[in-house]
Amino acid sequence: MRKLLVVFGVLGLALFVGHACDSDDGGCADDFDCPGEQVCKLSTSSCEPFVCKADDDCTGGQSCDDNVCK
Repeated sequence: MRKLLVVFGVLGLALFVGHACDSDDGGCADDFDCPGEQVCKLSTSSCEPFVCKADDDCTGGQSCDDNVCK
């Protein structure tokens, strides 16, 4: 029984680690998947230059929504 739990634990860990790796299609799941100063735009799963993460990053009373000041 103990060996079975170890096997399932190792398989679960392998699936988790494999899922966290970058995909070949160039898409992103979070900012860590993007190079340099780029961020992941979640609505398109693509990397783009940083614009904003919080309302404080925008000017003129605009608010930040998915890396776009509006």
